[in-house]
Amino acid sequence: MELNVLEKTLEIEKRLLDTHKTAVEGQQKSMDWWFGFLSFAMAVIALLSGLIPYLIYRRAQKDLEQGREKITAQLAQTKQLCEQAEKYNQQAQEHLSAIENTRQQAEKHKDEIAAMKQVSFGTPKIQPNDENNTDNAAGIKAAEELKENTEIPLIERLRARAILLQDSAHDTTTYEQALTAWKAVLLEDENDVQANFGAGYCSYELSLNAADQRKEHLLTEARKYYEKTLAVAPDHYQAANNLGLTLNSEAQILSAADRLNEAQEKWRMAAERFRQVLDIKSDYYQAACNWGVALAREAQALSAAGRLNEAEEKWWMAAERFRQALDIKPDADEAARNWSAALIHEAQALSAAGRLNEAQEKRQQSIDLINSFIKNYPEYTAVLSYNLAFTYALGNQPEQAVQALETARLGGSLPDKARIEADKDFDAIRNTEVFQTWFKQAFPESGSQP
Repeated sequence: MELNVLEKTLEIEKRLLDTHKTAVEGQQKSMDWWFGFLSFAMAVIALLSGLIPYLIYRRAQKDLEQGREKITAQLAQTKQLCEQAEKYNQQAQEHLSAIENTRQQAEKHKDEIAAMKQVSFGTPKIQPNDENNTDNAAGIKAAEELKENTEIPLIERLRARAILLQDSAHDTTTYEQALTAWKAVLLEDENDVQANFGAGYCSYELSLNAADQRKEHLLTEARKYYEKTLAVAPDHYQAANNLGLTLNSEAQILSAADRLNEAQEKWRMAAERFRQVLDIKSDYYQAACNWGVALAREAQALSAAGRLNEAEEKWWMAAERFRQALDIKPDADEAARNWSAALIHEAQALSAAGRLNEAQEKRQQSIDLINSFIKNYPEYTAVLSYNLAFTYALGNQPEQAVQALETARLGGSLPDKARIEADKDFDAIRNTEVFQTWFKQAFPESGSQP
């Protein structure tokens, strides 16, 4: 019994020892794992502590290399830009030198260039001793000298050629050439006052003999050039005067197309321009005369439309403008001629309306006006005799009409045969013996009846 107990006690102790041994071995293994882990961790840390600086070094070296490449590229670009800048600077210096050289060369010819810029073809009639004529002569002479001079700016050479072409222009071809020359100047400077005015003048001259559509186009072009002239030089009275003439021509085209309201707006605008001229230059009689012509044209259009009362008012206003022109320049024969013609047209309108006494009164006023003018200025006898002739003809006074026609013929102011044949003002006396006899003597080469 006691042996069994001892054996069991020993067995229990053995188990306890085995358990203790097992626990000690487990602890030993656990410690060995931790020591191994710690050793591994220390090794990893040691590795990373060496690897990270290396990686950082490599990254820095790569960034440094890229930075060096960028700097090299920027240096190359900067060098290229510096070379370009130097090139541009050299070109700029050359241009400045050329400009200065041109300025100096132009300075040498400034008087001639200034004389050219004074040339104006805008005055309808220039007397031989007129100051404007002297200015034109000096400018045209300067243009002749400078047209091929390479020492002056291109625009001035072009100006010289345009002036010379316009000075010699006399037909469609030559006016076309002059217009092209002025356009060349405008390509150099679109605001050049003289070139815009010259282009407007040539366009208007070309419109006088142009067919309908081209006539309208040319008048539109002339108007634009004159408007541009005035936009740059508001006090350019000749441009304002010629713009009024252009608007009057446009109004007549509209009136002929039965667009009277539009025509009247054009005549209103024309009147504004003629008034503008006289505000700028009160002694410019041409503007007053042209204004009178425009009013007379409007009166004829109103009369043709059956609006005689309005027409009479316009004829009265026209008479005031013609009187103003003659007050400014008493020997303005064009004012006398146009006033006389306006009185005749009014007489015809009154006669057609059955107001015969008033019509005769207007014809007599026309006769008196011309005779008075001729008395004061006999040098215009031949010029005004044709007006006197058709005034007498409309009054059915063939002897007086023929006498006036013969005076015009002897003075070299008689229109050609075709004009007289087409002039309806002579219809009332055309078949009279006295007119037939005179016509055959005046045009002996004609075998036909007038």
